[in-house]
Amino acid sequence: MIVRPAAAEDRIGVVSLLKARHAEEAHRFPFSALHIDAMFSRHFEQPFHFCHVLAGERVEGVLMAYAYEHPRGYGLCAAESDFYIRKAARGRHALKMLDAYEKWAANLGCKAINMASLESFDVSALYRRKGFAPVETHFIKFL
Repeated sequence: MIVRPAAAEDRIGVVSLLKARHAEEAHRFPFSALHIDAMFSRHFEQPFHFCHVLAGERVEGVLMAYAYEHPRGYGLCAAESDFYIRKAARGRHALKMLDAYEKWAANLGCKAINMASLESFDVSALYRRKGFAPVETHFIKFL
């Protein structure tokens, strides 16, 4: 398996991968293939967007992110939109995907990059190993 920039042919694989993740994590929101497809398109086609996949015979992982001008004037920053690797494919590949994201952001001139860790699937130890530090905690209340 290799980490590489996404290709148009990866669209169905990414939607399928994120549908499987949605079922695995038992989200309270319904899965929307239409929205995942649109998110993939945005990250694949638009400038200041990043989309890399982990792929062998099929898509095993995806990391999507975007760059934005920080609202407090800190400069250009990057934020993760989605990051998931199928259980059977986890391991060092996550580090390679994060390396590709960091390189992309640095080449754009980003001052910082952001990643999130879910309460239900905590990967904060991985992020700390890569030099990330916690900054704030986000909370959600379902209505």
